[in-house]
Amino acid sequence: MAGGHQQPRHTRRLLTVEAGRGLAALLVVLMHASYTIMTAPQYWHTPVFGRMFDFGAAGVQFFFVLSGFIILHVHAGDIGRPRALRRYALRRFIRIYPLYWLAFAAMLAGLVAINLAPVALHLPLALLLVGSSPNVSVVIGAWTLFHEMAFYIVFGLWIVNRRIGAAVAVLWLLLVLLRLSGIIVPGVPRYIQSPLNLLFLFGILAWFVASRRALPRPWWLAAIAALAFAAVGMEEVYSARLPHIGSQLLYGLTAAAGLAAITAHEMRVAVAVPRLLGELGAASYAIYLSHSPLLMLFAKLAAVTGVRDALPAEAWFVLIVGGTVAGGYGIHRLIERPLLAALQRRLKV
Repeated sequence: MAGGHQQPRHTRRLLTVEAGRGLAALLVVLMHASYTIMTAPQYWHTPVFGRMFDFGAAGVQFFFVLSGFIILHVHAGDIGRPRALRRYALRRFIRIYPLYWLAFAAMLAGLVAINLAPVALHLPLALLLVGSSPNVSVVIGAWTLFHEMAFYIVFGLWIVNRRIGAAVAVLWLLLVLLRLSGIIVPGVPRYIQSPLNLLFLFGILAWFVASRRALPRPWWLAAIAALAFAAVGMEEVYSARLPHIGSQLLYGLTAAAGLAAITAHEMRVAVAVPRLLGELGAASYAIYLSHSPLLMLFAKLAAVTGVRDALPAEAWFVLIVGGTVAGGYGIHRLIERPLLAALQRRLKV
């Protein structure tokens, strides 16, 4: 480029994005440990750390923003190129389905073993992550994957044909805006109309901002955005005056602002990221899929072995969160990573 500036390499792996995935996964684990496990009557039945981690569901909103950003970062050059669809579809398939199916099988087997298998299991919809309702899977948290798959399908149409993809994206946006105005369109799955889908758009907009210009004082901007994100969380936990959807959208906006600032910098200058955060980011999907059963397993072990009262509840909180994250990371290293590598070699993607 003129003036000696290096053109941003938009497809380069961004370490800050990987770190963001790790932080998002950790937030979700912290929330379920705080909100679901520590306050359960059969376990500790007490809030810990002032319940400050109860806002960790915002990690899901962060994930959605990251998804919009990552898909465009990796596949922006594929838009309008139908030949790229096969590679795009295969990469999305092996990223989502194999580990999810393993988690599904493990959860179903566990439920059958303790005679808690669902009476009516919508197996095809649950396995394909499509359908009228996202609440048909035995994998806790799988509802978010229904949103992800809808986004992947719309983006795939954009790859096939720019006009068709744009038209479907606009139609989807209109459906969401109708839901925000209180209008539910008959026959359209509720999750398709969910305002949460706007967070994919926030991630896309963050990529456009980051890829086109360097922002001044990016670390300061990212820090301000992170503080605003946390402030929304504290408001949700301790005040809750904002409507729930308002908090979700504010999480998305602040996450997108911070992401745009920090990635705009990394697209032009090499950035050092702590290795631990990078490793957590790589394992974020495995941690997300496995965290609920692992949290319950550790809590139940503490209860049935009689050691639950040997330590303060806060200490147990740290231990079970650490054990859950470590367990998810182990699943990533021992199962997910070798599986993905084998599928990538076989499918040549």
